[in-house]
Amino acid sequence: MTPRRLLLVAALCSVVADVDSLGFFAGVPYESLFGHRGFTHSIAFALLLASCALPLARWLHARRGWVFAFVFLSTISHGLLDALTDDGLGIAFLSPFSNRRFFFPWRPIATSPIGIGEFFTPDGMRVLGSEILFIWLPCLLVAAAPLLGPRLWAVRSRLAGALVAVAFGIAGAYAAAAGSDRQERTPANAQAMLTEAIENLELQTEKLAAVGGAACPQDFSELEGSGTLRVSLFWGYDEHEGKVHDRANAGAMLRTLTDECRGELSACGFSLVSRSTSAATLARTLGDRRVEVNLFTTSLPADSEENESLLSAYLEQNRLSHAIRERFYRELVDSDVVFYMGHSRLGGGMGFDNQTGVTTLVNAVLRLPLQPVLEALRQRPTRLKVLGMFSCRSEEYFRRAFQDANPSLSLILTTGDIGYLSGEQTSLGALEAILSKYCGFAFLDSMTSVTEYDPTMTYLIRGR
Repeated sequence: MTPRRLLLVAALCSVVADVDSLGFFAGVPYESLFGHRGFTHSIAFALLLASCALPLARWLHARRGWVFAFVFLSTISHGLLDALTDDGLGIAFLSPFSNRRFFFPWRPIATSPIGIGEFFTPDGMRVLGSEILFIWLPCLLVAAAPLLGPRLWAVRSRLAGALVAVAFGIAGAYAAAAGSDRQERTPANAQAMLTEAIENLELQTEKLAAVGGAACPQDFSELEGSGTLRVSLFWGYDEHEGKVHDRANAGAMLRTLTDECRGELSACGFSLVSRSTSAATLARTLGDRRVEVNLFTTSLPADSEENESLLSAYLEQNRLSHAIRERFYRELVDSDVVFYMGHSRLGGGMGFDNQTGVTTLVNAVLRLPLQPVLEALRQRPTRLKVLGMFSCRSEEYFRRAFQDANPSLSLILTTGDIGYLSGEQTSLGALEAILSKYCGFAFLDSMTSVTEYDPTMTYLIRGR
């Protein structure tokens, strides 16, 4: 017989996960570590709560092992049930080590609305109906087993154990394969994001074609030469609100650069030389010089993830992230111009893998991922003359370290938080300014996003 006190504690633990919903009123972003369905819905939180209950074992009139298991299962059950719901960003089971959100493939439970008043609507009734059918009715059947006969009473514990085993079996087999970013990165959604990214760059192209700018070749003497001008554009694992945008953004840039030129634009009219899953090389002649632009993206294609197992998808993403990261280090030596579009990771370095919680904080303090970047910048000789960091607050996070590593390097940096759409527009404007050899205000105006006009957000720092 389970002690009543333990039952009461377990009941409280089964609902405590939703304390994170208070973050909606405090302005905590849904997708953040402590956002709704974040850390308090994780396996780590359930383990932490179960460990905190151990000193209460005597008061709860139960053995310590039983207390730990009962509290853990009661706490994690909340996240498991939420992973069966049909809306939201999914559950951060692996938080704080990873902020990736997960759903189960089978999601029959309607998502509960926020606010009591919402329950007294047709949608609210639909939610209650699905919860009664898929949660309360099975629980009542298990609880009522003693009343239905001694034989059912004898198998009740086995039935409960089987249900828990099945739940965790589903979690282990499908969690990563059914992550929320997979839900968002189906081929249909990937095409929608690509369309949005292309339309976004189209706005900046129209502005660049209409305004133009004064050319100052003498300001770009370090980029002059008889050989090929090599430009490398890198997109990190760029996740916003549960959607991974780097592949769509890279595809939009490729489309823009290969479009026919308007007026005197230079960031256009390129020919596709080669293309692979995560890289493309473009080329054209400007004046009497060949310009080569290489584009690198980090995340797996949406259609390649659909049929992959948990393990193979995890290993393939790690392999790709490592390969693009190593290529980034090489291009810091071999390219004339390198742009990075992605997260700053609180100054910890360029993010070529999935965004994490604890790892990001540790790297922000130790800055270990930044060391290979600085080593590449210190190499002599190096072709690199311009490094653009189109990521949040890159001026604050990277300027001093980059200038100490290579004082002659020209930097394009941001002064605040920059959105992925405006960041893409800014990077296109900066590329146009470099290829067209704009100077002064023309360079700054080209980098100013047409949708989020802030001329102080991104600026050029000339190297010494």
